[in-house]
Amino acid sequence: MHRRRILAASGIALGGLAPFAGCLDDGDPDADVDGENHDGDANDGTADLDPTQFEQCGRLVVSDDEFPEPARQELRAAVDGGYETTEEPFVPNMIDVDASSVSVDGDTYRIHVEREADRVRLTAEETIPARGVRSVWLDNRTDVDLVASLSVVRDRDDETLVDVTAKLAAGEGESVGRAFQRQFGRYEATVAIESTDDAAGDDANHIEWSEETIDWHEEELTMPFEGLELRPEEPVPIPRPVLEPVDCRGMWGLH
Repeated sequence: MHRRRILAASGIALGGLAPFAGCLDDGDPDADVDGENHDGDANDGTADLDPTQFEQCGRLVVSDDEFPEPARQELRAAVDGGYETTEEPFVPNMIDVDASSVSVDGDTYRIHVEREADRVRLTAEETIPARGVRSVWLDNRTDVDLVASLSVVRDRDDETLVDVTAKLAAGEGESVGRAFQRQFGRYEATVAIESTDDAAGDDANHIEWSEETIDWHEEELTMPFEGLELRPEEPVPIPRPVLEPVDCRGMWGLH
């Protein structure tokens, strides 16, 4: 059997709540868990910032060092056990906490916001970012009908996400297998084909492969892996547009 490994590269460039560990003392709602103040530093221009002045940055993952100091302190307190204040916090005004995650010391967290009376609590839950739920498309670019078998394995936990066999008419394509969450990280797809057209003769003989393995990564600045074009010479990953990075600090006017 003819086996090869292909790397799927990026393609086109496009422009009653329980007490919190580390909660603040009621006497100073802006103090940090270690007693520091969250009002910012007059020397770095953050002392007079208003949390409601900011537009939410839509990036999937925002590093804590991109936030102004008051927001950074909120994030670190949330990760350390919880942040609580009687004033409006910065973080949920600067990102959509339901859509974006934050990176702190190399780990990624989803921030949860709970409001009760005049108090706001922020907590952090470790997470793996994802680009939604999608299936894989197989497109038969040969002149013969094919039976295609596809398996997709996520490298992080070695879980098989797709294991399916589909009949594909010549020149046609379809989504195969179940849709799965496109968490960031490396994936491996193995596809095997055989012709179902006994009368195809020489056309079937022009297919130069029977099984291939394709590696790809799901990441923030590349659109999710869409699928494969099953060509006579080899399977080719459908091009994945590369996205322009969002400049959160520029959006927030912090440069």
